[in-house]
Amino acid sequence: MKMIIYDKIADIEIQMDNALDKGNSQIINNLINDLLLLEKNETDKKALFKIYYNLGTAYSDLIFINDNSFIENEECVRKSILYYRKGEFLIEENFLSVNDGIIQLLTNLGNTYSRMNRFTEAIEVFKKALVFAPNFSMANGNLGECLLRYSLYIYNQYKSYLFQQESLKYLKKALDYPQYIDSDFAKEDFMNAYYSLKEHYEKFELNFPKIKTTKYKTIKEANYRKWSADNKLFLNELNDIDNSFLAKEDSLHILLIIENIDSGLNSKFHSFFNELKQDYISNRYFLYEVCQECTKHHFSDNFSGILETFDDSIYTLNTTKLKSIFKNIYSLFDKIAFFINEYFNLNIPYKAVSFKSIWENKNSENTLFDIIKHNNSLYSLYWIYIDLFSNFELSTDPKIDKINKIRNNIEHRNFKIVDVSYDMDILTENKDDSFEFKISYSELKKVTFYLFKILRTAMINLVYAVMIEEKKKININDAYIPSIQLPQKDKRDNIIIFN
Repeated sequence: MKMIIYDKIADIEIQMDNALDKGNSQIINNLINDLLLLEKNETDKKALFKIYYNLGTAYSDLIFINDNSFIENEECVRKSILYYRKGEFLIEENFLSVNDGIIQLLTNLGNTYSRMNRFTEAIEVFKKALVFAPNFSMANGNLGECLLRYSLYIYNQYKSYLFQQESLKYLKKALDYPQYIDSDFAKEDFMNAYYSLKEHYEKFELNFPKIKTTKYKTIKEANYRKWSADNKLFLNELNDIDNSFLAKEDSLHILLIIENIDSGLNSKFHSFFNELKQDYISNRYFLYEVCQECTKHHFSDNFSGILETFDDSIYTLNTTKLKSIFKNIYSLFDKIAFFINEYFNLNIPYKAVSFKSIWENKNSENTLFDIIKHNNSLYSLYWIYIDLFSNFELSTDPKIDKINKIRNNIEHRNFKIVDVSYDMDILTENKDDSFEFKISYSELKKVTFYLFKILRTAMINLVYAVMIEEKKKININDAYIPSIQLPQKDKRDNIIIFN
C-alpha cells in the first residue's frame, strides 16, 4: 500500500515538472487537487512529507508562472510557505533521510523567507539544510544571495562588508560543486553574484578602523552574552552570521529621521525605539535567568502557603517569570504597531491601535498596502501579521494555534504549568470549554523562544522600513533636515560600541 502512494506522488512530480516547463497553470492546479486528496487520508509521515513538499513546490510554480510577484500572488505565497513549514516540522521529528527531499524543501523555504525580507529566518533554514548536506550547491548559492541582499539593507559599512565576504564564501562553495546546481539559470545567477562582488572588492581598497575589544568585567555578563549570541537574540545583524565580540551588542537603532526645518528637531521616534529596544533587552535577560534557574525554588517561594493539589503543577518565581515574559513579548508587537501608526500617519485612534488593526484598518485615507509595494521591509512585517494575528485559516504558521491558545488563556483561565519532566505535548489535551489550561514548562519555554525570534525579525525590519522611507525624502526638498541622534554613552570602560 505504501508503494502505491509513493508511486502516485512520483507520477505527480513528473507531471508537475512538465506543466512548469510548458507554463500550464491549469494542470498544476489539477495536480494540487490530487495532492490535497492524498493528504486527506494519509497517515504515513514520510508520504505526508513528500505531499507537503510537492504542494509547496506547486504553489511556488504558480507564482513563477504568474509574473513571479509575491504581492500579486499572495494566496499562492501563503499556501506555499504553509506546506513547506508543515514539511519542516516533520523534519524535526528525525525520521527522514537526506534522500527524502529534506534539503530541497528547506532550500525552497529559505528562498521564500528571503524574498519576504525575513533574512534571519532564511539564513537559519539554509544553514539547517547545509547540516544535512554541506556541499548542496542550491542551499549554498541561495544562502550567498540571501546574505548579499541582507547586506544592502545594513547601514553600517563594515557590517555590510562582513556580510558580503560571507556571501562570497557560500557562492564560491556553490560554484565548486556545479553538479548539484539544478538549472543553468541558477548557475548563471550564482556566477554573476560571485564575480560582481569579487570584482567590486578588487577595485576598492577598504580601510576600516581597528575595532577595540576587551574582556567583560564579570563572568556572569560573559555567560549571558554568549547565551544570547548562541540563541541569535541580539538586535544586531552580525549575530545572524557569527558569535564574535561585535555580534554580542544590541547595535540596531533608527539611524535618522528627516524632518521639515520649520518643525524643529524632534526625537520622538528615536525615543520610542529606545523604549521598545530596552523592553526587548530586559525580557531577553529575564529569559536567560529563567533558563539558568529552570524550575528551581527561589527564596521568595518559601512559606508561600501553596497547597499540594497532586496535579503536577509548578508554582515558582521562575514559572511566573516565564509567563510574564511571554505576555511582555507578545505585547511588544502592539508597540511596534503604535510606532508604525504614528510614523506612516495611519490616523488610527490610539486606543484602537494593534498589530492587527494597522493592517485591517479600512477607515483611513492612508493604508499600508499602498506602501508595501515599494517597501520590502514593511512587506515582511505584513507577513508577520499574517502569521501571528490574522484569522487562523489565513496563517502560514502551523505553530500559530499554540501561540494563540497560550495568549488567550494565560490571562484569565486557570493556567497550569506542569512538571518539566512531561515529554508529551499537553497542549493537545486542552479543551476550549475547560476551566483550566495545562502546558508543560518546556513547551512554554520553547514557544516563548520562538516568539522572541519573530519579534527580533520584526524590529530589524521596522528599522529598515523607516530607512527606506527616509531615503525617499533626501534631496526632495531643501527645507528638510536630518534629526540629530546623539550616541548613548556606554557604561563599561574601554569598550567601543560599534554602530
